[in-house]
Amino acid sequence: MVQAYALGKAQRVLDGVDPSIGPIWIHRSVAAFLPHYRSAGFPLNPARIIDDQTARGLAKDGALVIAPGQAVDGLVRGERSRCSMAFASGWMLLGRHRRRRGLDRGIVLSDHADWDGLVSTVKATGARTIGVTHGDGDAFTRWLKGEGYNAFTVPRAPRDGQVEFEFGN
Repeated sequence: MVQAYALGKAQRVLDGVDPSIGPIWIHRSVAAFLPHYRSAGFPLNPARIIDDQTARGLAKDGALVIAPGQAVDGLVRGERSRCSMAFASGWMLLGRHRRRRGLDRGIVLSDHADWDGLVSTVKATGARTIGVTHGDGDAFTRWLKGEGYNAFTVPRAPRDGQVEFEFGN
């Protein structure tokens, strides 16, 4: 089980995995973003969508599951002792975060960007509609709006994993 944020990290993990290792499963919150990645030209590895019901028994099948941390408890209920647990984050560079979470592995994978890096990336894309996630999204969203962008803070996924986006004009 690899825990990774549903947007960004999970897709990087999925892209970096050798698909010949066996079945790859992803949480529905990760799957929601795959069409956008693929339409932008990122040919991510194929994966099946997992939920609490299909998760049962996967540990013994040697399957790889990629899911956000908040979904893991429901997926591994009763089978935690059979799973190897990892987390993909820049925080994994610090061993104490791996130990504190009780992880078997820490995958050091950082997407950290500073303010200037975020601004230059937004400008380089040419996009006029920007969805902001993670960190202090509200402050960056306000700044983007002040610069004339159609910007919004992406809402956190509710427990059912369904997120609806409203992209303005």
